Amino acid sequence: RKAHPRVSLQEDITFIKDLVVVFLAATIGGALSAQVRFPPLVGFLVGGMVVGPGGLNLVTELVEMETLASVGIALVLFSLGCEFSVSELLSVKRVAIYGGVISMAMIVILCAGLTPLLSLTDNVREGIVVGLAISLSSTAVVLQCISIPGHDANGTSANAQSACAATAHESIVPIPHAHSPVLMGNNSSAKSLANVYGQNYPMSARGNELSAESSHSFEQVSAGGPGNVELTLDSPKARKVMLALLIFQDVAIGLIVAVLPALKGTMSSFVEDVVGSALRLCVFMILSLLVAEFVLPWILERIDRTRSESLFTISSVLFCLLVAYVSEELGLAIELGAFSAGIMVSESRFRDRVEHSVRSVQDVFAGVFFVAIGMMIHWRYFYLNFFRVVLMLMFILASKCFAMSTVIYLFGSLPTRAAVGAGLALSQAGEFTFVIASKAQALQMFSGPDLRVLNGATALSMLLTPFLVRYARSVARTRAHSGSE
Repeated sequence: RKAHPRVSLQEDITFIKDLVVVFLAATIGGALSAQVRFPPLVGFLVGGMVVGPGGLNLVTELVEMETLASVGIALVLFSLGCEFSVSELLSVKRVAIYGGVISMAMIVILCAGLTPLLSLTDNVREGIVVGLAISLSSTAVVLQCISIPGHDANGTSANAQSACAATAHESIVPIPHAHSPVLMGNNSSAKSLANVYGQNYPMSARGNELSAESSHSFEQVSAGGPGNVELTLDSPKARKVMLALLIFQDVAIGLIVAVLPALKGTMSSFVEDVVGSALRLCVFMILSLLVAEFVLPWILERIDRTRSESLFTISSVLFCLLVAYVSEELGLAIELGAFSAGIMVSESRFRDRVEHSVRSVQDVFAGVFFVAIGMMIHWRYFYLNFFRVVLMLMFILASKCFAMSTVIYLFGSLPTRAAVGAGLALSQAGEFTFVIASKAQALQMFSGPDLRVLNGATALSMLLTPFLVRYARSVARTRAHSGSE
């Protein structure tokens, strides 16, 4: 049969042109952001704003870009899952779990009660969705801004740079120390999250370095005599508390997306949907445990025997996307499936190699994800609705600072000023806020104008984070008696 003379060549060329525009925006935005010592992802967001529909409108195939962005967020969460350790989270469960749950509940309650009164949402249900969305802070931006003192402009010490040059198959075992942070992994894990966000990961593992730093910090305290404990935002204890809450929020993203559909109906249907989601989640968890215990090690072992790096990379990406697809088919969420796939890999001896294999692929798609997020933000709408956007921004910062400071003070055992400083550093909405808001709009729980207000306020809160952290350092710097902790 003769082929139709009109082929899709022009559409393919258009898509390639869009990719060029997206990568150019990411490159220029990331480079400029690095020059002013902002996290590169901030540049990705701004680049997306410039080339998207709200800016120069240079991208045509928006649906294809959103699909690539979905792959990007799946790979980002897959790498976060590889970083995750149940035992490490349980070791700080008092602040991570109790504090995480209570802080999210406080933010949701504040949003449900106040945003309708402030005309930021149309009803209580929409306020609850906003609360769930803004309860997620930006792991990427916060970790970049609270880099270890004495590091270079990018937050990397000479030792850390040497560590990052090690091969992906190496695993540095942390030296146990009485005062060292418990959230430690291995060197490859640190490099993985560094690549997820296009930055160095000062708070994660590099176990020996953080342990040594923690030891040095407490030695300085001892030298100063008892009762001269200086607690700042950069002290090991404060960083450990903030990292614990950030990890909990990263874990919660999949569960929030899975529960969103249940918020659409009445109370009876809500309970029914929640129970149904819980049952599907149980089935998914059981299947995941079986695969992680009996199937995944066998498959990875045989792929490893082929000694083909390209095959191992393809297989790792396949596993991530396959589990994400199964999760979506079960009515849960792609995000939850991708994170679960990472957790399954984290218990395998091939964890480091999987992280190394997917790194370059993940970097590309993660960049597309953040640029696509930026394209959702409309400058013109921001200009025309300046008051609402600024009011939403102030509400986000105030409500989150209050909630995070409260749980950090109650469960993190930090003095009041240090707790307020840490809460202020975590007061921004994060990159996953865009994901939750977009999912909610797809479920017709958000109007277009309300979504643009939330996206604009979220982007501004992320852009303000370096300045908030700088101010939080001055707030948190306090001297407290060791007995008061």
